[in-house]
Amino acid sequence: MTRIIYIFLATLFVNHFLFSKSATESEDVRANFSEREKAWWAIQPIRKNTLNFPANPVDFFIQEKLEPNELELSPQAGPYEFIRRASFDLIGLPPSESETEAFANKFLEEVEHSADLEKRIEQVIEERDRFKLIAGRVRELEAENNQLRNALDFKKKTQFDVVAARVIRKQPQMWGKTIEIDRGTDDGFEADPEFDLCVLASNGGLVGRLQLSGEQISSVLLITDEISQVSAEVEGTSEVGIIVGRQTTFGQTPRLRLRYLSKTAILQKGMKVYTDGRGNLFPPNIPIGTIEDFEVGPVYGEAEIKPAVDFTNLKNVFVITESPGD
Repeated sequence: MTRIIYIFLATLFVNHFLFSKSATESEDVRANFSEREKAWWAIQPIRKNTLNFPANPVDFFIQEKLEPNELELSPQAGPYEFIRRASFDLIGLPPSESETEAFANKFLEEVEHSADLEKRIEQVIEERDRFKLIAGRVRELEAENNQLRNALDFKKKTQFDVVAARVIRKQPQMWGKTIEIDRGTDDGFEADPEFDLCVLASNGGLVGRLQLSGEQISSVLLITDEISQVSAEVEGTSEVGIIVGRQTTFGQTPRLRLRYLSKTAILQKGMKVYTDGRGNLFPPNIPIGTIEDFEVGPVYGEAEIKPAVDFTNLKNVFVITESPGD
């Protein structure tokens, strides 16, 4: 018993002596290795090989040694060769003719089944892709249907005489500035009107004003354009100002600025902003957006406005056919 205890204590002492060396000491020893010693396979870090090889991964390493000697892998064994090799390996005798035929037939059935299964998988993948396209188209039609339903409801409820139009073009180089709609002089619009006609979204929010009209296409200047100016008021207050657009890049959500507010204005996030009808450019009480932030400058206050209209997904609009002030 005493001898076993001595052996155990000696083992603990040796382990402590061998493994108490720091990692720095190990690195110092490795630093003295020659390049050949550093390349020794046993001290290489373990890493996972990602082989892009169609056959058995073991064959990759075999082929890697064959290629420098201009040799190739042997052809894949067929069912007859496979059963013969397996029989010799297992029992040391060749297979009987009946065993060979039975194995070959079974092997060919499996191959044929695999080919049929692969073909079926390809068909299922094609059907899945086709259903994805159909599902995407259904979602688009549902969105269009909802937009048309909203448009119909708006046309019934609005107090204005309006003409519905579809947005057919947004110019990336003029993002947030203009859009084109599929209505023009053939629909009664003037080519160069004395008054710009007001354009609304299906939720009643202000989009902009009609500028130039062709026979079947018209250009709309958006309120998000920097040169656009809209007289506006903040609901529930006496604050009035001018809405101007802010420059944005393609894909960004447009923002507006409400300028020339009083420095003492008490405004809160979420307050609604409407047109006030001044200047006879737009009818009064048309929603423009809601207040996001308010800043006091050296001369006047200025608020950031979130538009009431989703300009990024704008598909349908309504043109008020009455001139402002009518």
